[in-house]
Amino acid sequence: METLIVTTEEACRRLRDESGEPMSKYVFRREMREAGIEPIRSRPLKWRWPQIQKWLAGDEIEEDKVQSDDFTEGLEGFGDEAPEDEEPFTELSGSLGLGVSVAYAHDAPQSGEADYRGLTRLRPDLHLQLDMVLPAQWKARVSGRAFYDSAYRIKGRDHYTEETLDEYEAEVELQEVYLQGALFKN
Repeated sequence: METLIVTTEEACRRLRDESGEPMSKYVFRREMREAGIEPIRSRPLKWRWPQIQKWLAGDEIEEDKVQSDDFTEGLEGFGDEAPEDEEPFTELSGSLGLGVSVAYAHDAPQSGEADYRGLTRLRPDLHLQLDMVLPAQWKARVSGRAFYDSAYRIKGRDHYTEETLDEYEAEVELQEVYLQGALFKN
């Protein structure tokens, strides 16, 4: 009986059909690595579908016997000496939140002070992360966050000092930016 061999894209599609949950190629490759399931071919990555089904069912994964073809026959005895070259891809992830604060038991301000009664915060907060796997085993990541507090505009910006507005009204922050890879082949 011949074992079914699938590409990463086909495996992700089949997993979505069986479990109903979508899975990105990045998450799929990470899950396979953690489960100890190795691809049988690197360009493009190809996998043994029966092993993936066993992993999905929570069964113990054994070495699967695959009918030999020219590719696997030529690689016998080499083990894991050459690093796997991942297919290039880009994944964007993130979150969006909304922070709202209302001060209902706050005393009236003295003359010339900011009024912090009522709505004190209406702030959407956006976090984004872009991961890229690039050719030649290079990786890149850019992540950051931004917010804008609309409460200052709603209540009137002229009631607050420039220092307060500079500090609390808006912010954009670059959290991680890096490029990772080997400059020289060893």
